[in-house]
Amino acid sequence: MKAELNLSVHDRVVILSLLPSEADFTTIRIVSDLKKELSFSEEEHEQLKFKPGGDGGTTWNPEAVISKSVIFGDKAQEIIRQALGRLNDDNKATEDYLNVYELFMGE
Repeated sequence: MKAELNLSVHDRVVILSLLPSEADFTTIRIVSDLKKELSFSEEEHEQLKFKPGGDGGTTWNPEAVISKSVIFGDKAQEIIRQALGRLNDDNKATEDYLNVYELFMGE
């Protein structure tokens, strides 16, 4: 079942970081479409003023409140759930992933 989620900038960055770079061709096509949907437009880049963070991450203007509604199909949700499940199983989950975890895992 498709799910429409309203995502913050942080949620979009986190989900983009979860998407696999290698998989079967069907999955790669879905991942490619997701990356396009989750990525940031030039207008958003201007407002957010992205820059590299000191810890290897990315920072942005916290005063720029931008959210985006994204529709996730069944397979896209499964891909994200699998990635979150691996993080959990490997004890590599951090607080950064918590909101996305709750959105997709329902906990």
